[in-house]
Amino acid sequence: DTVGIQPSSNGLASLGVAGNGFSKLYLDYTNTGTVGAVTINKASGRVNIAAAGTSIVVTNSLVTAASHVFAVMSSADATGRVISVVPGAGSFTITTVAVTGQSSFDFFVVNAD
Repeated sequence: DTVGIQPSSNGLASLGVAGNGFSKLYLDYTNTGTVGAVTINKASGRVNIAAAGTSIVVTNSLVTAASHVFAVMSSADATGRVISVVPGAGSFTITTVAVTGQSSFDFFVVNAD
């Protein structure tokens, strides 16, 4: 129809039914070339940590202390891996094992009620 997908007023609506749901979900995404702290006010994106770095702060207006922020390393590095992702009011910090070379990390934000 011409209305499209709209949220339900009670939060109980589903995006599909058993055996007939969505096969893809695309979110607005920013892939920044900046190394180090950045501002990305979107639900998903890619950030970069410099060689030997162990953390990055991402300022994001969608994030609260109750947010769930998921991050994964998205480049090949012999030592790097995510240790923790800690949300706060308006930002989150990704902490990693020291990366050998400049490395990228993808994130996804889910907000709680």
